[in-house]
Amino acid sequence: MPAPKLDPVPSDRSAASPAARPAQTVDAGALVQRHGRVKAISEDGILVDDGAGTRLVRQATSCLLEPLVGDLVLLVAPVRDPGGHLLAVLERDSTQAATLSAPGDLVLATPRGRLSVRGAQGIELHTDKTLDLRADEARLQARSGKFFLTECAAVIRTMFASLTKFTHVGELLELLVDVVRQRSEHSTRVIAGTDQTQASDIDHKASNNVQIRSKRTIVDGREVVKLDGGQIHLG
Repeated sequence: MPAPKLDPVPSDRSAASPAARPAQTVDAGALVQRHGRVKAISEDGILVDDGAGTRLVRQATSCLLEPLVGDLVLLVAPVRDPGGHLLAVLERDSTQAATLSAPGDLVLATPRGRLSVRGAQGIELHTDKTLDLRADEARLQARSGKFFLTECAAVIRTMFASLTKFTHVGELLELLVDVVRQRSEHSTRVIAGTDQTQASDIDHKASNNVQIRSKRTIVDGREVVKLDGGQIHLG
């Protein structure tokens, strides 16, 4: 088997010396990463101290975590550019809250999975405009619930509610329906003022007793007043 052919070693040692190599030029457009501390935040940009000086940078579009003063951040910028972009927040005081922000609309999408939002101390949703919730099926489960609405309009085709106790307190209750059906074991109504019923026909039926008690009782039948019973006691 023939021996492998080796390139001859140059006899001039200076050819292999780093001092003899030509100096490499740095491309002014090359990007360099560095880290620094956020010193100030204004509408013009983010002021960051990278150790070599202070530079005014802009937040990268991919960096959704809003930086705060004192954060340790990662920067990227051309070699001779005094500006640059803030790529990420590396470290922050744990006592400060984190905010995800975007300059325009923001969409969180899971085309093939579920999206879960969890908060050990609570979850708050705030908007100055409209809160729109849409789903094929909605479920809400909580130990207690409170709703404070100035106006409410609900359109429900079918509703079933199982309530152990229901209390309604208000100034006016209006019920506009075609048919009202009510079934209960006992029914009690206490009216401080006038209780008025207007109907074409009124039919009351009792399997045992009917009692009407008042200081003055007036029964006015313009055409016929009829009393029918096995016994009729007057007086």
